[in-house]
Amino acid sequence: MKIRDAQEMYRAQIRDYNSEMSAVSMRRKEIQNALKNASGADKDTLDKEAATIELTYKALQDKQNEYYDYVNDLTEQWCMWANAESAKQQGEAMKDYYRDMAKVMEVARRLMKGDIVPSTDEKKLMEYNDKLYQMAKNMGEMAKVEKRKKHKSLWEDEEEKQYEDPDEVGANATAQGTAPQIKSAGDIMSSTGYNGAMDSEN
Repeated sequence: MKIRDAQEMYRAQIRDYNSEMSAVSMRRKEIQNALKNASGADKDTLDKEAATIELTYKALQDKQNEYYDYVNDLTEQWCMWANAESAKQQGEAMKDYYRDMAKVMEVARRLMKGDIVPSTDEKKLMEYNDKLYQMAKNMGEMAKVEKRKKHKSLWEDEEEKQYEDPDEVGANATAQGTAPQIKSAGDIMSSTGYNGAMDSEN
């Protein structure tokens, strides 16, 4: 499962749990208020429901915390993948930069020897360092006495690279680790003995 999809799914679960926990909390307050005036059998019934509600709230809270922890783990994984992609792209950019530097120096060397180089290569040298370009051209003029070579462009075979968005790489990476089992808040509430019927009985 992709990290983005897992995050969305577990965040939806957290929202559902918040809603159910809010309803259970409201019922807990109602019971606490009712217990102040209750006696006898009513008090026993309300005490049992209060205990069930406490167990239900705790179970919902525990599962929600498990989901929070997993979403935080997914966020760390996303950051790791995004940072790895960013570092990879920076490494490639540095490699390209030094390759271009070597080509610029080769163009300067050829110009200094008086050789003929493509105007696109001369332009790249001029963009890199105008003073180096002027110096190479001047030295080349002095070397024109000898036989001149004509060179092909050093940049002709290169295509501009397209890089992926590191955030997209991180979001689309496969989620690692064991995901907590998804249980609906209703299942958790039922497992503690709490059900919606208790609300209507009192």
